[in-house]
Amino acid sequence: MDSISKLTRLLEALRLQQASSGSTGATKAGTTSAVKSSAPQAQNSGEIPTKVDLDQLNRRIGERINRLPPDERQGNKAVQLFIDSVLAWEFGEELLQSESFSRYSRKIQEAIKNDTRLHHEFKVLIELLTRLS
Repeated sequence: MDSISKLTRLLEALRLQQASSGSTGATKAGTTSAVKSSAPQAQNSGEIPTKVDLDQLNRRIGERINRLPPDERQGNKAVQLFIDSVLAWEFGEELLQSESFSRYSRKIQEAIKNDTRLHHEFKVLIELLTRLS
């Protein structure tokens, strides 16, 4: 099962919202960039950075969640970490610097919290990711 696909609908809605919101050209360029940073050493060496594959992303997210205190590994902080990681992976690391990043992240977190089934699926997903790393 592709765990990242759980956010596909939300990401598509964000793309549509951002396209229709009249964002500045710089923000649009940053979110639609084909080149996404995944390896800081690649930037320093002059190589074109590549987007990590889903398995690598899943492992990274699991590792990050496992670094949280044990009582936060199944809570809101773990979900936020997952969402922020996927948004950066999907739209590019430069999105982290945009003004709208935290707003998008919060909207997704609220949507997950407000959907009982999706909230349960995320709990299961977070647990699975912590075992992968």
